[in-house]
Amino acid sequence: MIYTLKNDKLTVRLTDVGAELLSVLGQDGCEYLWQGDERYWASRAPWMFPVCGRLPGGKYTHNGKEFELPNHGFARHSLFSLTSKSEDALTLTLIANEQTKTQYPFDFSFSVTYTLKDNKIGVKLAVKNTGDCVLPFAFGAHPGFCAPLEGIGSFADSYLEFAEAHTPNKILFTENLLINGKRAAYPMRDDRFIDLTRDFFAEDATFLADTCGKLTLRSHKSDRFVTVEYPEFPYVGIWTRTLNGADYVCIEPWTGLPDLDGAPHEICDRTDLSHLQPGERKDASLCFTFG
Repeated sequence: MIYTLKNDKLTVRLTDVGAELLSVLGQDGCEYLWQGDERYWASRAPWMFPVCGRLPGGKYTHNGKEFELPNHGFARHSLFSLTSKSEDALTLTLIANEQTKTQYPFDFSFSVTYTLKDNKIGVKLAVKNTGDCVLPFAFGAHPGFCAPLEGIGSFADSYLEFAEAHTPNKILFTENLLINGKRAAYPMRDDRFIDLTRDFFAEDATFLADTCGKLTLRSHKSDRFVTVEYPEFPYVGIWTRTLNGADYVCIEPWTGLPDLDGAPHEICDRTDLSHLQPGERKDASLCFTFG
């Protein structure tokens, strides 16, 4: 089912499949969200759960058993239920079921709440452990935004601006797109800016830790912008395809990382994941501002 939130600044459409945003349309008809194209990337703004990124061979172990879990988990392909709705907000929830337990043998509820106010979309992600054992998980966002914004200029006219000058740390990956456990200081132009070129994505995504938690997509050819605020997320990824025509960039706040390279690991031993005791809940909020 498709749901709509609307005010005098934005019209927002989303679906119960993956609780995914489908469109963020300004009142003047400007579309901010990538509209999907199978030649480059068919998704628009999926949510990651119960893992972010890849596992070794797409597998992990738990209590001596091996499980298969797809890249970024299963939430993005799952059907969520509408659990609350008002004029300016709604909540969609995924609850553990027989299908999820074939991949992830834990009891949980995972909710995504959208709130529209002026030119902002607030999002709260919430996971509750509804089982009787520790719940290991990560969640994250994967929205793709049009680049160039407003369709003016080219992809290379786009750039990213952090709200503060600083030097984050880059997460280092192996050739299998799994982490190697190392990080390196990542200097930026004037300590704040990242210029978007196709070459920037030659090694796939760039993931950063220790950022200031606020990042804006801008263009040299337009005054349009998209700001992503993610103070409760320790990592942010930047990704697109290198192919010409892939006119989008993903800004991806995550609470966890891909697994270490090697053989499948016991999921409860992963220190980068959250671990909830029975009955506990973890929330984290994001805010998208469109101008």
